[in-house]
Amino acid sequence: MVSIIIPTFNRESLISETLNSVINQTSSDWECIIVDDGSIDNTIDIISEFCKEDDRFKILKRNREPKGAATCRNIGWQNSKYEYIVFLDSDDLIAPWCIKERLAYMRENSELDFGLFPAIEFKNTKSILKYRSLVDVNNPILSFLSFEATWQTSCPIWRKSFLKKINGWNESSVAWQDGEVHIRALLNTNKFKWATQIPDIFIRLDSQATITSIKSANKYINIFNTYENIYNIIEDIHMKNYFRNSIKIWLFNVIEIIKDKELELFICLLSSKEFNILSTTNILMLRYYSKIYSVFNKISGFRFVFYQIREMPIFFPKRKQFYRNKPEVSKNILDIIKKKLSNSYMLNKLYLS
Repeated sequence: MVSIIIPTFNRESLISETLNSVINQTSSDWECIIVDDGSIDNTIDIISEFCKEDDRFKILKRNREPKGAATCRNIGWQNSKYEYIVFLDSDDLIAPWCIKERLAYMRENSELDFGLFPAIEFKNTKSILKYRSLVDVNNPILSFLSFEATWQTSCPIWRKSFLKKINGWNESSVAWQDGEVHIRALLNTNKFKWATQIPDIFIRLDSQATITSIKSANKYINIFNTYENIYNIIEDIHMKNYFRNSIKIWLFNVIEIIKDKELELFICLLSSKEFNILSTTNILMLRYYSKIYSVFNKISGFRFVFYQIREMPIFFPKRKQFYRNKPEVSKNILDIIKKKLSNSYMLNKLYLS
């Protein structure tokens, strides 16, 4: 039996689609716990109607601080009654075969702490479908430490005893929460496997603004704090150095993203704290680079030249494109998905009909 955990906040326009995709499971071996994070719209009323129609749905309200999806996910799995856990976001869709096939896989592979299933991204308009997971990665922990989109929140099916072992989600992390929990999982076990290349979770890209879409100093400081926490628990020296180098490149990339007063605040916040990752020299280089970039980025045509200069990593780290291009879903896989979805309403949502 599987417990599906859904954190939600002000999702009145989309939560019905998500919960309907849960109802349409070909297996009945599930419960769905929705944990509300303080919604002020009609989200709770909509969920309550689902609970009245089907007692496998349960609604909980976040009853402790801090606010956020990580706290809600922990409240959800800690109040679940089944052996396996799947996390689903409140704007995404779960394929009809998902729970049946994941449950069968975990029962057949009883040694696993978690199994992995691919996810694909979709938009509210017709677009090329791409994976939100990389099933061909040889070393997933180094992939995460490179900030690649290795796998997303809903890709794993967890054994609850293992989630308890790693203490679930880090509630103090307000950004990059899925990367953090997956890295901790990988540091604690090698008992995991990819089950298939057929996606069973569909990740909606264009629902509404989230913390990841806001370009503010505090956002990037929060992300950096999460990186620091991960860095501190890694014991392998090679991994620590690898991660440190990725973070340094990321910091220079951030300078090219945020602007003006937010950039000044970002550098100021970095300078005001002590981090194991950053030295005084690193801070000075970042400050120097931010001033150069702020001046010359305003000159027409110079930005391209500036990028080319950084391709020669003499003074500053060479730019690296994080979150590498996600592979497109092949026609063969799409045909399999179409067949498995059959007459499901998801065919139209994914523009596969």
